[in-house]
Amino acid sequence: MEALKSNDRWALQESSRAASAAEDLSGRVRALSGDVQLTPDLLRQIAARRLCPEESRCALLRLDSNRLILLVSSGEERSLGSHVLDLREPVGSEAVPPAPAVQGVDLGRARIELRPVTRRQLYVDGKPVGQPIA
Repeated sequence: MEALKSNDRWALQESSRAASAAEDLSGRVRALSGDVQLTPDLLRQIAARRLCPEESRCALLRLDSNRLILLVSSGEERSLGSHVLDLREPVGSEAVPPAPAVQGVDLGRARIELRPVTRRQLYVDGKPVGQPIA
């Protein structure tokens, strides 16, 4: 019925894809901050932005009240990258561009920390990941 009311079949198709992908994400995303709840809405936001591809493992860390850092480990070499997800931005908008990837990280076992620097910097197993965050 929703399809008959829609003026944009591509938006409807994308919405359906994101909902399906969000269901898959629940088993691949780890919440690192105690106050981060992996709600269906949050998983849909990640899925709609295509930030945690099917073959990846991901982890979320609270940056501040409106932003999360999404760590993404992908490929056989377990390349690690990060995205800043601003929850105030509409779902159709892009996340902050990813920084260069780090390789060989297992998010299930890694020690993950956010260290204070002049600006904040994400560290995984003592190694910096991505660019400093304002």
